[in-house]
Amino acid sequence: MSFFGKGSKKTPQPSIDEVTANMDQRESELENQIANKQQQLVKLRDQINQARSPAQQESYKKQALQVIKQRKMYEQQLMNMRNQSMSIHQMQYATENVRTTTQTFGAMQTANRVLGKEMKKMNVKKMEKMMDKMQDMMEKNEDLMESINMVFDTSDVYEDEAELDAELSFLADEQLLGINTPSAEISVPQTEPAQPQANVDAELAQLGQQF
Repeated sequence: MSFFGKGSKKTPQPSIDEVTANMDQRESELENQIANKQQQLVKLRDQINQARSPAQQESYKKQALQVIKQRKMYEQQLMNMRNQSMSIHQMQYATENVRTTTQTFGAMQTANRVLGKEMKKMNVKKMEKMMDKMQDMMEKNEDLMESINMVFDTSDVYEDEAELDAELSFLADEQLLGINTPSAEISVPQTEPAQPQANVDAELAQLGQQF
């Protein structure tokens, strides 16, 4: 064991959080002591009122005076402790703000570096060409759909609405007179049972009214 050449290690200074925690604990202890002294005073007051002799009453008064001095001492310590605690809390708040600002700045620097690297990988001209090609493909697709709609467009089969109504009326007359159209000559197996004649006549009359 060497007694020369090396001094004792310095005790590390407590952090603000540790100081704040210690001060809060000390405040709580002082508040409990003040409350205890207040209970003693209430008890001594009752003893003074119930004393049977002046000497006994004077003894209780001296005890009460001593308790009052102790209570005032604790109250003064508590006031000083709260003032110091307020200063520490303000310093702690400022430290946390600086720490948060530093972390935010560091995060922004990291995001800026990542954004710069990703932007270097991106080719704006290639993206513009790709978007132009996609736009051309969408326009060609729309032209194709319009062409398909023109192939299946039946709007010019009948020149006007009157001709269409006449055609529909002619078809209704054929059905009422029982005239077979070329499409009706194809033999189709009967899958449903024959209905009564009254029901058939009613359905034919309703069909004629619709057209």
